[in-house]
Amino acid sequence: MNQSHCVIKAGQLIVEIFEQSEAKERRLTKAALVHLEEELLPLAMTPEWSTIRRILPSGAIKRGEPTINLRNSLQPGIYDSEIWVNPGEPGMIYLKAYEITREYRLSADRLMERSNEWVGWSNDTSQLFFSNTHFTIYEGDWGAPYAARFEVWFVPDSGEPERKLIEKVFKIEGWQR
Repeated sequence: MNQSHCVIKAGQLIVEIFEQSEAKERRLTKAALVHLEEELLPLAMTPEWSTIRRILPSGAIKRGEPTINLRNSLQPGIYDSEIWVNPGEPGMIYLKAYEITREYRLSADRLMERSNEWVGWSNDTSQLFFSNTHFTIYEGDWGAPYAARFEVWFVPDSGEPERKLIEKVFKIEGWQR
């Protein structure tokens, strides 16, 4: 298949578009670039927090209690997370996971790499901001479920120490080849 990888960097904003298709014309890439320009044009014209809040998609901010949920993905051991948090200041979140009985950290290096994301924040603690990621837990085997605690950690841009925001226990399986 033909493939292309387009990377656009503007300050701290980086957008990557990867397309793989039998067609040589990059239709998806072109459509993604048009969509991106339409979405970010208001921000380019008026680069303020009020503009960001105005152009956020419907459902990007909700009210309630912080949560983390996991969904099984393509195969056992591969998961999609849905996280709603408000750290109260700018910074990055990421996941840590532990096997419950031995407190053994799961997929430590890869999980942090696959789950880190700068998340929205507000001084209004009832507002929650969405984050999601796709990751693999390598410890364990298919058909051998075990309990694992997933924690959402926050690293403030201010340089203050990182802190745990929420945690939840899930029944998971490891991925195997």
